[in-house]
Amino acid sequence: MKKTVAIIEFNPFHHETIYSHLKVIDQLELKPILVLHKRHHWLGWHEQFPTLYVDTRKSYFSDLIEYFRTIQFIKKNNTENIIFNSAEGHVVRLFTYFVPGNIHKIGLIHNAHKLASKKQQTIVKKLNGLLVLSDLIRENLPLELHNTETLYATHFPTSLFETNSKKPDSLTICVPGKIDYKRKDYNYLINMANLFQNLGIRIKLLGNINSEDGKILLHKIKSEKVESSFVTYDLYLDDQQFFGEIMTSDLIMPLIHPSSKSFDHYKKFKISGAFNLAYALKKPLLMHSEFDIAEFKDFSVFYDMDNLEEVLTSLIQTPDKLFQIEKQLNDSLKFKLEHQAQAYSVLMGLNTYCL
Repeated sequence: MKKTVAIIEFNPFHHETIYSHLKVIDQLELKPILVLHKRHHWLGWHEQFPTLYVDTRKSYFSDLIEYFRTIQFIKKNNTENIIFNSAEGHVVRLFTYFVPGNIHKIGLIHNAHKLASKKQQTIVKKLNGLLVLSDLIRENLPLELHNTETLYATHFPTSLFETNSKKPDSLTICVPGKIDYKRKDYNYLINMANLFQNLGIRIKLLGNINSEDGKILLHKIKSEKVESSFVTYDLYLDDQQFFGEIMTSDLIMPLIHPSSKSFDHYKKFKISGAFNLAYALKKPLLMHSEFDIAEFKDFSVFYDMDNLEEVLTSLIQTPDKLFQIEKQLNDSLKFKLEHQAQAYSVLMGLNTYCL
């Protein structure tokens, strides 16, 4: 009989990493069950796996009820292992006091810079192992931790990789994620718009242009009369369209610059969703030269604030550079499911999985 693993996500976010857990669990020939915040109901995974939806983060007493329901659910399914998809926050911290001691617990950390806090250490002490989202984060943990492995959350449902769209002939760059001036340097794109026009480059802005920051950005695009350089979207894209737009692009641009909020954290303690999308879809990253470090070197094209024209012109003239990076993304061991399964096997105390 297969051992049961419960994937728990008490928060209404971070659903993008859950499927990677499921793929690894399948590779290890274990049985998954899910405990998810009710806002994740749209994922539809209750049709494939035993799933309990909970309504946490409302009040202390309502959370206690959800804790009781969760414990009953994992006991009913003879759960031997728990993976906390977000091993952070007060809801998880309190829940760990209710988990039976014989259940092996590991957790995924999304904000490693918070690991040194007393509240976060309370959670860590109750876990048997930790996952972080990149080797770079693992190397820069703010305190010494044992039994820590890396999960590159690069696995998504295969249906998202199906698209009828055709890739345009011109060089196309996409900027994924919510339009957020604090995190992304859109003013730089506006300043470079004439360059994009001259080189025939199209920039896809995959966030909702009708959001608050999106309207500000659209106004600037129109006032500078550079609409021809940008592709915008009036609504949030569903996953199918979102992936399709990335697949028909040549490069993924995180647009994180030294002026961006939490810039230093992206170099040590956290990831941008753009990174994992690049790794999953085998698309080169177009990154500020501050990120020219080992973690990104083989998978990126780098620029600084003054040489973007030179960099893009070179890519247009010698497209083999992009093909070479795509090959390196395809060949890299650390993104492969078998490699990640080995790491989970160690963390979960299985020690039965071999590459």
